[in-house]
Amino acid sequence: MCARESLFRYALSYLERSIIFGRISGNGPATSLRMQRLVGALLFLARDHVENREYCDIAVVLEEILPLYRGEINKKEIDLDVTTQPTPVVAPSGIVDCVLHNLLENALEHTTVGTIAVHVDGQRIVVRDTGSGIAPEAQQHIFDRRYRSPGGNGMGIGLYLVQRICNRLDWEIRVDSQPGVGTTFTIGIRNQPSPDTGFSELASG
Repeated sequence: MCARESLFRYALSYLERSIIFGRISGNGPATSLRMQRLVGALLFLARDHVENREYCDIAVVLEEILPLYRGEINKKEIDLDVTTQPTPVVAPSGIVDCVLHNLLENALEHTTVGTIAVHVDGQRIVVRDTGSGIAPEAQQHIFDRRYRSPGGNGMGIGLYLVQRICNRLDWEIRVDSQPGVGTTFTIGIRNQPSPDTGFSELASG
């Protein structure tokens, strides 16, 4: 299966899981926005060597999607700790949405009690959980396409897609994990708009 087919299989899985967990429902503006973002992200990755001039703020995208996870978080004995600072980036909002979605999905899937912490500070995205952790021998494979952790429910595409997005945007992603303790994903952000870009005007309209 080619990489493009994998992306569209991921899209179907994403939509299916989002509907099941109530993250995409109804016919309102929020539903349309999330579907548009997903399609935009897939098209962004499908194109080769296309200059990107879209801007968004990671903190704003995170604020928009967090309510979609509250129900599942409340069903578990999990505390959600979120700290953010304005973090404008040269990237479509759909790309950022997909990155955050997959990291949050991964944390929720492997955490039953404890804490999920999300930190956005202008230079980094950090998602930390107190879940089951990742075995050392598995850590070198978690970004491989179609790799699934034992007992995992996904298609083995989510983290692969995150790494592919990071590579495309020249972001650096790393994982630190200890079985029985938890996992931390850290993404270093490198392509922030320059001060003379007029980001606030572009982002708002």
